[in-house]
Amino acid sequence: MVKRSCKGSSCIGYLEDRIDEIDFNSDTSRNGKFNRAIPKAQNRTLEELKNDAKELKKFKNKIPSDVAFPTALQVTVDEELEDALTEVEENIMSALNLTTLQTKYEIELIWFIYLCELQKEVMEVGEKKAKEEDLTGPEMVKILVEILMLNREQDKKVIEEVKSALLKWEV
Repeated sequence: MVKRSCKGSSCIGYLEDRIDEIDFNSDTSRNGKFNRAIPKAQNRTLEELKNDAKELKKFKNKIPSDVAFPTALQVTVDEELEDALTEVEENIMSALNLTTLQTKYEIELIWFIYLCELQKEVMEVGEKKAKEEDLTGPEMVKILVEILMLNREQDKKVIEEVKSALLKWEV
């Protein structure tokens, strides 16, 4: 079992707050966040890791001074992710030309990558939803039939509105 321990930082506290705002996973523990972040960081090329490090530096400059953060932090890596973490660590060291990788920086960078990936996913969901607001005729019929067949109490208002619109159209 691999564990990583370090002193906390305002960056770690701020990243954790930002991640918690948009991460809908039921496991909100630090271990859970770190373990979900490892595969995201593993998919990064060396060039992307260099860029992530630059972006993290900019991110750190924007952290409010009053951010609460843990005095110490410890994360336990799931057994099946140990090799992936080793690969991530080697890639970070190679990309940034480091001989040693400080645990605090490692956690900051991996969580920063995770936050960026979560933000992309949130944006994609928003884009998909926006496209879905424009329904084709067959899609409207499908939804209307579903509403009518289910005949749920919470749909009564919608059914009345559709009925009213259809009566107006008939005239």
